[in-house]
Amino acid sequence: MFREALLGLFTVPGLSDYLGDVSLRTVQRWHANNAAPNAVIKLLQCLAGDLSIINPGWQGWRIGRDGLLYNPDGQAFSTGHVQAIVYQRQLTRHLKNQVRGFEQERRHFDFMTISANQG
Repeated sequence: MFREALLGLFTVPGLSDYLGDVSLRTVQRWHANNAAPNAVIKLLQCLAGDLSIINPGWQGWRIGRDGLLYNPDGQAFSTGHVQAIVYQRQLTRHLKNQVRGFEQERRHFDFMTISANQG
């Protein structure tokens, strides 16, 4: 389990350096036994981009080495895409309010037209 989580992310000395307070001998022992503390395994999985470690709702989502967020279908999203969601929601609310206003105006116009035709 440990070796698979380590694969492609760090060398044994590199992981020791990254963790800072874990000795090289300890990481070598983890590697030899193919076992490490769960927190280390989860950290490696998260660093590999597996977001289900954070919350099961993120199953299938990952962060690529390019820094992009990928959905289970493989679509990529930048931080700009994610930040734009807020503005898209605001724009949607604004446009819905405009449509409601136009609908009210149309109803008023229809009422005035009917009243004028009956008068």
